[in-house]
Amino acid sequence: MLQRYLDQLGGFFDRLSSDKIPFCYVILTFFAAAVLRTFAEHVFLASVPPVFWGEDLAHYTLSYVALALTLILFLHAVAGDPIMRAARIVLPGFILLNTVPLIDRLLGVQDVHHIAYFLSDSSADLLVSFLTFFGPLQAWGVTPGMRVEIAVVMCVIGLYIFHRTRLIQRAVTGAFLFYVLIFSYVATPFWIKGVMGFCSFSKELDSWLLVHWYVVLVTILSTIVLYLLRRDVFKAIVEDMRVSRLVHYLLFILLGFLFYRRAGIFPVSMDREFFFRAFFLIMGVSAAWLFSVITNNEADRDIDRISNPDRPSVSGAVSAELYRRIGWGSFCCAGFFAFMAGIKEFEIVLVFMATYFLYSMPPLRLKRVPVLSKFVIGINSLLMFMLGYGFVVNRITVSPGIVVFFLIFLAAAANFIDLKDHDGDAKAGIRTLSGLIGLSMARKIVGGIFILTYLAAWVVFDLAGCFWVCLSAGVLQYILINRGQYDERPVFVVHLLSLVFILSYVMMAPR
Repeated sequence: MLQRYLDQLGGFFDRLSSDKIPFCYVILTFFAAAVLRTFAEHVFLASVPPVFWGEDLAHYTLSYVALALTLILFLHAVAGDPIMRAARIVLPGFILLNTVPLIDRLLGVQDVHHIAYFLSDSSADLLVSFLTFFGPLQAWGVTPGMRVEIAVVMCVIGLYIFHRTRLIQRAVTGAFLFYVLIFSYVATPFWIKGVMGFCSFSKELDSWLLVHWYVVLVTILSTIVLYLLRRDVFKAIVEDMRVSRLVHYLLFILLGFLFYRRAGIFPVSMDREFFFRAFFLIMGVSAAWLFSVITNNEADRDIDRISNPDRPSVSGAVSAELYRRIGWGSFCCAGFFAFMAGIKEFEIVLVFMATYFLYSMPPLRLKRVPVLSKFVIGINSLLMFMLGYGFVVNRITVSPGIVVFFLIFLAAAANFIDLKDHDGDAKAGIRTLSGLIGLSMARKIVGGIFILTYLAAWVVFDLAGCFWVCLSAGVLQYILINRGQYDERPVFVVHLLSLVFILSYVMMAPR
């Protein structure tokens, strides 16, 4: 009899995880269940239903997304499920969230017990509550409906793990670990206050702190899930990102911020909001850069077959359709993270992607214009400097000298990135500097521009006493660009080390 029920339950889970159901439907089912739960909790369990409950929608939905990703990883680890099967089991299962308001309403406890996190700061109270299945019923905490729901899901999880592994010990352990996981989520404020205290930040809880916390958690969990889902694709995309160029932009953000600090116009408050916003900004710029890389590779496929045959767009490591989806997913992530960092950050990141799109993509494809193409790189580098300079204020102002440095000197020096693609660009009809005047002459000119750029940096960034350092770095770049077989990598290494040197100087220089 028990075996028959187990077989029926296993059949249900097998049908639920069938790939015949479009995965987008599975995702929408999850979000529908989450929205319905938030609505029911705010309307049916409140003595006086709020006129507007949407202010908690972001926090609640993000918490459910974080929990869902954690449960997917949990089933992957404990039941041995592939990530996609685990997702197809977990996401529709969130419809059970809606049993809590129903049970609490039927029991008539909505005016006595209210759903809430575990709010105590005492680790002893936390331990007692853990050992007593969430402790005694209180006015705010885990309601009877939640306890029934968690107990039922523990049993279902145990049966499912047994169905998958046929190991009773693993099933019991899995059910217990599920309880540990759920209890940890209920105790979220305890962990947040611990982290905030460790970082010497304010421990006061508010809706935005919870939203920021869950966005960071979802970002980390999503990255792990995507890696486990397609390790080959994940590694190919990371290798294709050209991290050194992304670091170039991130360092200019930091340089802009340090310049603002040195100016001492307004004091900089390094509070928890600052660090959350900094995280979101880094993620937003990184996603914007990935979108720009993918769109550029899409347009440069014929060139890369000659100059960069190992890129995913050419090698076949990632299918063309999936590659495009990753690109547009990166675009959405860039907008989301930049918006979380702030409105002006959102605007500048959009401009960053827009200029690179005009640079790479038809019909304009500005990279075909020898001078104008690298002007785009100068603009985006200036935008990143402005992002850092205006990170803590609403108004962004930079000196004319800095504008000239980025739009003239840095933009001209950026022609070095075309040297390695000379053959492919020539075949594709891309008129780069080396295509117009020859590779040998172009290397000499670009090397000379590097010397001028380093001397310009000495002036613009007020690097007093560093003239010979800047001149030496420029001469070294000239040598690296003009030696035997050209290799871009050491040129970029010296460039990034030069930025680190300028950052260190600005950081230590008196205000």
